[in-house]
Amino acid sequence: MPDSRYSGKRRRKPKAYRFRPPRHVPALMAFGRLAAPWYLRAVIHVTDVEIAAADRAKLEALRHERVVLTPNHPTHDPVVMFQLSSILKMQYYWLAAREVFEDPLQGWVVSRVGAYSVDRGVKDADALNTTRRLLKEGRHWLVLFPEGMEHYLHDAVLPFLPGAARLGLGALSDLASDGDPPPLKLVPIASRYYYTQDMRPVMDRALTRLERHLDLSGPPPADWQARQDRISDVVLSVNEEYYGVLPEPGADVTTRLDRLREVVIARVADSLGVPEQHRDKPLRNRVRRLMTIAHRRMQEAPEAGGEYARELAGRRLGWAGRLLGELRRVMEFVSITPDLAAGPPTVENYLDVIGRIEMEVFNRWRSFGPRRVQISVGEPVDLREYYARYQADPDEASEAAMLEVEHRVRALLKSTAHLMNPLPEK
Repeated sequence: MPDSRYSGKRRRKPKAYRFRPPRHVPALMAFGRLAAPWYLRAVIHVTDVEIAAADRAKLEALRHERVVLTPNHPTHDPVVMFQLSSILKMQYYWLAAREVFEDPLQGWVVSRVGAYSVDRGVKDADALNTTRRLLKEGRHWLVLFPEGMEHYLHDAVLPFLPGAARLGLGALSDLASDGDPPPLKLVPIASRYYYTQDMRPVMDRALTRLERHLDLSGPPPADWQARQDRISDVVLSVNEEYYGVLPEPGADVTTRLDRLREVVIARVADSLGVPEQHRDKPLRNRVRRLMTIAHRRMQEAPEAGGEYARELAGRRLGWAGRLLGELRRVMEFVSITPDLAAGPPTVENYLDVIGRIEMEVFNRWRSFGPRRVQISVGEPVDLREYYARYQADPDEASEAAMLEVEHRVRALLKSTAHLMNPLPEK
């Protein structure tokens, strides 16, 4: 978590964004197929990626068509999808956030296994044109994560952004210049992560780490949920004090958290000089908009003023960096709500919340395991069905198509809920 105090040190100006096009280098593809299972086991503790024969047959039937795979995105899902490409013996293109390419070695590798960059939140003409070209050519499938960012909640689906449908419909428009457009299908994909052994020792160690760091004394509650609630309440109370937000007497956790999030968003928006609007929009969309503006502030360069202007620009970098840190914290607060508790009390949901609290308290993500991933495939959405609407109203058609895909991914995830493990007794 960034220090909220300005240190006076000038920060290095972030490198200007440079579009990274996709390539398929056979040697790197072969290396990736060998490395992916190791990475799954060693880093994210996934021992196996499974797909039922019927779901595999759905994908095989589309092998020679134009396809955009639209998976949910709770965690390191690009590696899971890369493993799927190995199972199917196919090559994909991948639309990846610019941050993926900031590490030179990682960027060099992923760009050579079919990934290309997009500057999220702005109109990235290179990424948009490349996507439409790839879909028009139809040589390989495209993987695009409509949730926009990983959220580490494996039993949840965030609202899908309309970009995948808009890009696909734009490609159909290009193809229609040669006559009736061919099929171009969005394929719903759901990845269900589930644990494969007794996770009580892992849960106890994670809770103990948090209790010690938060100076929670005395014997912990015997009930798993009560023990987690005690930790969540302390984390929320500390944040309320940090932001100067006094909870109303008798307010429940959800009400307190909603109020805290709105205070943080309003303060960041005010600091950026942006009126906070669209409170009816999903939280992720509102935060992403402010993140984009903060990124732009960081990349603004003084046109005149010499050393004095550069000094102020350095201060702006520190200020914008702190704002980005606060916006990320808003996203982390999602985990503290009891929303997941409204569903079935499972080990998977329990550890998801613990993991998000650890991200807030320790500022690092921890993967728990061992676990497996079950990939489910839904019925494709043929974008030709939305093409006439797209010609009349591109925004409405794109949102309608993606809402249908989102519903199908949610249904797929629900259909595999039985794989989760009930929260055990102590």
